[in-house]
Amino acid sequence: MTQTVLVIDDRRDIAEIVETSLTEKGYGVTIASDVAAGIEKIAAENPDMLILGLALPDAFAMMQRLRAAVQSARLPVILILRAWALEEDVRKGWDLGVDAYLPAEFDRRELLAYVGRIFKSTNEENPADCSACSGGI
Repeated sequence: MTQTVLVIDDRRDIAEIVETSLTEKGYGVTIASDVAAGIEKIAAENPDMLILGLALPDAFAMMQRLRAAVQSARLPVILILRAWALEEDVRKGWDLGVDAYLPAEFDRRELLAYVGRIFKSTNEENPADCSACSGGI
């Protein structure tokens, strides 16, 4: 089964780079340009991973909602930083369960390495299938 990634970022160029890089490696990719659309897609599509732009309004509030909901509590998340990101933003993300960060100007190989590593560790943990879980976001 194809592993799917939801990309939520208001920068279309970044979202398209992520989409192209991941689809070339066989991942399924869906894009949302804001948090509200992203929440709808998580509930409807149950992706295997989330890549979220930190600069989106309510990005941290979304992370809190994700971690509080049964359906998405274990959803792996990569945050894409912007150049102005503060150290406290990074710490807050770690506290909310972010799996990895990418800098604003990331290399595709770095993206693929993070995604591959996270999916490998997720598969090794063999978590229970939560596709039928209740308690949506």
